[in-house]
Amino acid sequence: METIIKTIPMTDGQLYAVCGANRYLLANCEAEIQIIEVSNPVSALGKGRIIVDRYASLLLTYNHRDVREVNFAKVDHLGFAGKALRQDGRYEALDFTDCRLETDLDLTEGGTTEFYIPCAESTFQRLRSM
Repeated sequence: METIIKTIPMTDGQLYAVCGANRYLLANCEAEIQIIEVSNPVSALGKGRIIVDRYASLLLTYNHRDVREVNFAKVDHLGFAGKALRQDGRYEALDFTDCRLETDLDLTEGGTTEFYIPCAESTFQRLRSM
């Protein structure tokens, strides 16, 4: 079973393509990060469950038709940069350099795209504290 344990809204989102050592802005976008736990119930534990995986998902929504022309055959990977509001009222800049597509890359106005974000445990701790 998958459970969303936290949703973090992002501001000033930018989706970019990385080609070699260069970054190319694809679109400005709205975004939210979801921290998701995957668990299996275990009847021997009563109502307990075993958490087998935890991952971050990035959901982007494109509100503007400002997509840059990029040769996708030369793209090494996609990344995302944006700001998240912390609990202390300050914004923290986050940059995810390896966003892996979960759905089609829909760069049309009003289109949405979902990415899997590989994260280390330290990144999960930082995201959970926001």
